[in-house]
Amino acid sequence: MTAEKLVYGLVFAGCVLYAQAQPPAAGTAATPPQIHLNVVALDSHNEPVVDLAASDFQITDQGKPQRIVSFRKAGLEPPAAANEFSNRSAGGGQTTVLLLDLLNQGRMDGLESSRRLGRGLAQLSSGDSLFLYIVALDGSLYPIHPIPAPGASAGDPAWVKSADGQIQAALSTVNKARKAGMTLEDNVKKTYVNLETLAKNLSIFPGSRNIVWITDGVPAVFAEKNSTGESAGPSAPSGARTSMLGDAGDTFAAYGSSCGGDWFGSCALYLPHLSVRLAGTKTTVDTLTYTVSPDTNAARDMDFFANSTGGRSYSEMEIGGVLAQMASDAKSAYEVTYQPAPENWDQKFHKIKVTCARKGLKIQAKTHYFAVPVAEQKAPGAAVAKDEDSALIAALESPVDIPGIGLNVAVSPAAGGKKALHFQIRIDATDLQLREQAGAFDDQIAVMFADYTANGLKGVPLPSDFSLHLTPEQRAKVMKDGLSFGVDHAVDNTIREVRFVVFDHASNAYGSLSIPVAPVEAPPAH
Repeated sequence: MTAEKLVYGLVFAGCVLYAQAQPPAAGTAATPPQIHLNVVALDSHNEPVVDLAASDFQITDQGKPQRIVSFRKAGLEPPAAANEFSNRSAGGGQTTVLLLDLLNQGRMDGLESSRRLGRGLAQLSSGDSLFLYIVALDGSLYPIHPIPAPGASAGDPAWVKSADGQIQAALSTVNKARKAGMTLEDNVKKTYVNLETLAKNLSIFPGSRNIVWITDGVPAVFAEKNSTGESAGPSAPSGARTSMLGDAGDTFAAYGSSCGGDWFGSCALYLPHLSVRLAGTKTTVDTLTYTVSPDTNAARDMDFFANSTGGRSYSEMEIGGVLAQMASDAKSAYEVTYQPAPENWDQKFHKIKVTCARKGLKIQAKTHYFAVPVAEQKAPGAAVAKDEDSALIAALESPVDIPGIGLNVAVSPAAGGKKALHFQIRIDATDLQLREQAGAFDDQIAVMFADYTANGLKGVPLPSDFSLHLTPEQRAKVMKDGLSFGVDHAVDNTIREVRFVVFDHASNAYGSLSIPVAPVEAPPAH
């Protein structure tokens, strides 16, 4: 669909969005992104509190108060009505990977964890949207019930009933002698890469995405500082805790003094990269331990790591209880957004604190983020255009819909005797990076329609770029109701599917929705 067919069609809140032939000129200064938080409020009985408003919350970033720019109650899209389609309504609940980590546990802890996990899985009624991997002693991922390839079936949800036997069988392969020559740094790299890989693979699923990391310690390696204060390479500072794993059992807390008391300090290697990747895929990590030899430092570190991603740390809880708690959190959370000032993006970890004006509530929210310098983030111009191309191609080639930006489309025959379909489209505006500038909220999006016949993609679909420029009142409306517009899309009897794609230039996020098409006859003209 060309820009000419779309221009004047995108109307909402009294505004018209005009198509642009090109993105902003290269070299335009990048504005900082927003921080999105899922906030859960619990009362004294550990029950969720669901009647709070934006004015009840206060946020500080490195101790500085922040203004909330977006607030809504989380939850799934309502079920689609007849002739209505969404990339989030079906299967948009909770998708979870269970990661049984043998690399960062002692042998006895690993055996106890595998026994407890297998027994707990057998008690579940279904393993739908649940996947299981083991981290072997060489650091590799060993799949028990893996994430399916895009478009493939996830398999029988009753797999959990035989999971105990599958885990025990796998242990004979993966739980042998530790690989010779592996260093603490090797452990850290392999562990973080595994977490990043699973988060990336989970990103195709709508709804909340979680990794339950079953371990009894968080591995870390830190950079020594030379006389000038520069990093002089990795080290394991003196006084580190040892365990049955030797160096592999070292934890962040053991190195707290060398990191200024906070292992999210600048001396933790590889952690910034992992933090950015987890945030980019909107994946939380919950830690779970079944250790036979509890350690307060290790427990504190796992709690700290989980909280930093927006997750929780669990100890001795059966996996069914963990999954139930995660589901409750996802349903009762508030989605809260703020936009840090440009000077905040200083290549350091920032501490977030969320408090509530209502007394007696416990607040759970992500506690840290890594502030990638704005200059290093994807700025408008040529780089964005390249990212747009890559995203749109990926959306066209994917056999499943991409839920990165929420989309809903209601389909009806076009009026006026046209052989076409009318698409009433709603984009979830909370997934867009509407940035405040000079009292208005701006963004640029690209939209594209692609037609598919029984033989595949028809023709070469072309994207159209649109600038959003909203007043505070208009922004409040689209945050609540979505960015809505109607488009007539011409079809013929060869078209079997239309795929609608949206790309956000500010965040490089994108979403797609496939709409099945029945043979269309032109309605009678009036």
